[in-house]
Amino acid sequence: MSSNSIRIMLTQGATSNVSAEVFCILRYPKGVSGSVTLKDAYLEGPFSSRGRTLPSKYPLKLKSVKFDHSETYQATIPDPALWTPRMPNYYKLRGVPEVQSHIGLREMHVRRESFYQEGRRWVVRACAASPEKVLGEIDQWIDADLVPIITLEHGLDDLLPKTMELGLPLILDLSNQSKDQRWRGLRKCSRFASTSFVLIPSVEDDEYEFICRDHLIVGRAVKSSAKTPTNTQFIAVSGDNLNSIWKPDRRLPVVAARECNVMSRSPAELRALCDQFQADLDHGGDYAGLWLLPKATS
Repeated sequence: MSSNSIRIMLTQGATSNVSAEVFCILRYPKGVSGSVTLKDAYLEGPFSSRGRTLPSKYPLKLKSVKFDHSETYQATIPDPALWTPRMPNYYKLRGVPEVQSHIGLREMHVRRESFYQEGRRWVVRACAASPEKVLGEIDQWIDADLVPIITLEHGLDDLLPKTMELGLPLILDLSNQSKDQRWRGLRKCSRFASTSFVLIPSVEDDEYEFICRDHLIVGRAVKSSAKTPTNTQFIAVSGDNLNSIWKPDRRLPVVAARECNVMSRSPAELRALCDQFQADLDHGGDYAGLWLLPKATS
């Protein structure tokens, strides 16, 4: 099978501690025969960079054939080993010549005004960074318990699998991207378990559930007390608004955001700035996250 002519994508389906669905989509370009099948393909795992595992094999079974040059296969994994920063488990696609692909299965939750992972409240401290900076300092980001906020730049092809394998969560900021760029970015990044949050514009009305499901938390950057769209799981608000009379129109996690000079600072220094930001806010411990954004340029 030539990886240049046929595309294969793994995507996460319904997931719980009991079982998980993984879909493998085989897509042919126009004019290419659909004679190739994945009858010998399977998922193997879990694997983890943090400890020994006992990998098992899970066969892929044909689920549907569509007229638009694509086929969908499904594997069901009982008692899946879920991806978390503490234990970044993942599964590999096997039995497909010339194709290497793997997937982590994340499960995150929103409860009232907080994020939860592994059953514990998670206050997300994060800072904007380039993929190159994160790759060069990835161990420092992990040690600082700091989540990078990235945009659709060059370097994601190296960053996404590396952060998934090593257990570094990511926030994908699509708030300043065009509609087409947002859809492409979601399709590309959502299949990597390290992509944990997505930020989209406050005025965007499109539904993202078919890509995000319950595995990828979608939020919006807001600047006023306007009504929050129904398909929003959290909102990010500047600290200036939070210390005024601003109030959300319904109950959901609120992330406090502050613009500051994030360039030429180490992850440890940026983490200290997040902690200081929390201390500067009224009731700073109530927020679901403290995020540092670069200062806007005129």
